[in-house]
Amino acid sequence: HGGMRYVTRTFEVRNVSGRTLPNVTLRAIARPGNLGGTAVVEVRGAPTVSEPQGPLITDSAFAQAFRPVHRTVLGASSPEIDAGGASFQAYRAAENQALQARAGLGADVTVLEYGFTVGGSGTRTLAPGDVTRINVAYRFPRRFGTQQRPFAMTLSFVAVTEDGVRVSQAVGESRAQLLGRAQALLGTAQVVQVNATDGTDPLESDVTGLLPMITPDVRVGTQTGLRP
Repeated sequence: HGGMRYVTRTFEVRNVSGRTLPNVTLRAIARPGNLGGTAVVEVRGAPTVSEPQGPLITDSAFAQAFRPVHRTVLGASSPEIDAGGASFQAYRAAENQALQARAGLGADVTVLEYGFTVGGSGTRTLAPGDVTRINVAYRFPRRFGTQQRPFAMTLSFVAVTEDGVRVSQAVGESRAQLLGRAQALLGTAQVVQVNATDGTDPLESDVTGLLPMITPDVRVGTQTGLRP
């Protein structure tokens, strides 16, 4: 839409273990060699005869222009968030540090302050053999300078499980929409963390079971100023 492109890749997640897995989530990480200190490993243009894998887009500023969002669909006049497919999740710095310590990722890997979790209003607990879906979604410029149009990209994530059920506000989502998604989960969870990211004003709710929290200035890359 306009100068921006919205892309979603849906991953099917199956629990092949013998134990229940709560809140399976893909946490974004920046590895050495990633573009511009982001989760983006590489971006390629459309395949050609001479470059069947597509030409590499090497400008790190392009990768830094990628912004995580909820799954977005084309509405009547503008892009609209698909509440049933909303998977974006935001995290505080202390939560990142805890994951960094327990995951054994190495000092040269940085856990970024976002990820993607199971969306929708159903249960986020996977029993052995259960299948669910996670929507990894980004928006980015259709063009960036003289670079090729992006056709394919590779990103870095680490799969984790989390104890608490949380919904996080993404770019383009109002607080009312955020609260609506949280309330829809109360049928399957006793407590839902409601994570507002659009500022420092307290999130107000008197609904039993909703736990408001604020996470402003979510960091989507290692360099200063990389925010949604």
